[in-house]
Parts: sequence; C-alpha cells; structure tokens
Amino acid sequence: MSRKADKFNRTVMLSMMFMAVVVIGCVFFFLYWAGNAYDQKEEQSSLKSEGDSLVIEVSDSTFLEAE
Repeated sequence: MSRKADKFNRTVMLSMMFMAVVVIGCVFFFLYWAGNAYDQKEEQSSLKSEGDSLVIEVSDSTFLEAE
C-alpha cells in the first residue's frame, strides 16, 4: 500500500508543478501584453495634437445612403 501512496503523491506533486508553471507563464504573458498595450497607447497619444483642441474623427460610411 505504501508504494501506491508514493506513486499517487508523486503524480499529485508533478501535476501541481505543471499547473504552477502554466500559471507563471500566464502571468508573464499578461505582463508582456499589458506592457505592449501601454507602449502603443503612448505612441497614439503622441501622434494626436496636444493643447486645448478637439479632434473628431468620422467614418465616411456614416454619410453613405443605404439603397
């Protein structure tokens, strides 16, 4: 019976380590993704005009009539 318990414990520990690696990978992926989103937001804000101005963007498809 001790051999069965040892095998079960080893399996449980390996599955816990695997899940820990997956969670750590997800955390690093999220941090990488969030960092890139922040960089892109900074680039977009630097392209827009600054000061007391208002920028309105309207799609051309808004003015087309449906037939």
